[in-house]
Amino acid sequence: MPSKTQLYREIVAKYEDTYGALPDTGKKPLLINITGPFRNDLYKNTHIYDKDVLNMVLSAMCVTIILAPRFVTLILMMSICFMCVHTSKIYVDYSKVFDGEFIEIDGRMIGVVAPTQKEEGQLESRNFDEISDGRKLREALMRAELDGDAKTVVVSVGSTTAQIIYGQEYAKTNEIPVGVDNPLDYEITELLDAVELDENGIVALMNSSGYAFRINAGALYNDKQLERDTITHEITPRVVGGSGDNRNAMNFAKKVVAKHKAGKYNYTLVFIPRGDPSMPQGGSHTHQRILEAIRHGFNITVLEVSGKQTKLFELMDEAIKDYSAESICGRIKNKKMVTKEGKTYGSGVVFKGIDL
Repeated sequence: MPSKTQLYREIVAKYEDTYGALPDTGKKPLLINITGPFRNDLYKNTHIYDKDVLNMVLSAMCVTIILAPRFVTLILMMSICFMCVHTSKIYVDYSKVFDGEFIEIDGRMIGVVAPTQKEEGQLESRNFDEISDGRKLREALMRAELDGDAKTVVVSVGSTTAQIIYGQEYAKTNEIPVGVDNPLDYEITELLDAVELDENGIVALMNSSGYAFRINAGALYNDKQLERDTITHEITPRVVGGSGDNRNAMNFAKKVVAKHKAGKYNYTLVFIPRGDPSMPQGGSHTHQRILEAIRHGFNITVLEVSGKQTKLFELMDEAIKDYSAESICGRIKNKKMVTKEGKTYGSGVVFKGIDL
């Protein structure tokens, strides 16, 4: 098993192979925050611990010596035990390998973290409350005459992936492979099925899915008990990012509402329009890492390599002691990292070929 420093070096080398060099962060430590396919693959294996392998082999050898007095049989059994050790895969807890510890790599302090999906969700949930999004959501629900204190699950919908960022205790999973870009019917079903709530619960979809509505539309919902749909008539064309349109978001919203109405889902479905400052905008696990580092007395820059892209997150204001968590997170700026060809990649591409 390579050392932690060797694995850190390999992560850095793979990043540099893709983007040319690490970003210049001055004297700030750089935390490489890895999610997406590479992270998911890390936690798929469930091999036994190396010490357990050793204990099993030692026990087998003792039994062999007692029960196999003949020399040839003894040698044969010991050879089999040796082969078991030689070919067995050793369990590695990657949450302890890529745990964010800062190590000096070529004169720079580098940390690497690869949170499990559960840990990522916990960070996003904490950030959701830290930046007052929890309060904003409750107020938005009450303005829509919904129960602001209901059991609520918040889903951040991106281009290709939906992440549960709040209310994970009411969900079967933390990540669903569905986004606004050409969602398939079975993917939307998987999204709606991921939540375990009854007629008293609320599932709120936000971020990219919120581009389907005008900014000031308020919290929109489909309540099957009351047979009331305030979503459908608010799905409207909108310019996104200055030049793009919102056709994908509109199509996504239409499909989700139709599935919710047709399926056996008793909870209320809510959409949060994107861009209204009075509405929640979504917790960030990367923002939370920067925030918690600041509380420990140091400022870090985070390089987030996620499912489809790589971004650099940095606090632009050094005078941070008297700011609230919401204000600090509002001062964190991010920029997309691109190759010489102007392309950005996720962890499955950037770290492809690392043998762990």
